Amino acid sequence: MAALAAFPEGKILLAGGYDKGMSFADLGQAIVDQAKAVVLLGQTAPVIEAAIAAAQGTAPPVLMAASLDDAVRHAQRLAADGDVV
Repeated sequence: MAALAAFPEGKILLAGGYDKGMSFADLGQAIVDQAKAVVLLGQTAPVIEAAIAAAQGTAPPVLMAASLDDAVRHAQRLAADGDVV
């Protein structure tokens, strides 16, 4: 959430990892409010995707990645000049 708040418009977030049993509700709302798109990977990808779907507002595009390399390739395709990944 700090990374989303740190930059102006055009944010593409790579998120995910191991499930440590924490809530992703606040992150889901921050993504809806601030991200242009999100690429999810790892064990928590479906949990974060559900948090985005449950947030209020219009969700940005959500892509799933099989690996970090895959996530970076997705982000490259989504990014435009001036965007931050």
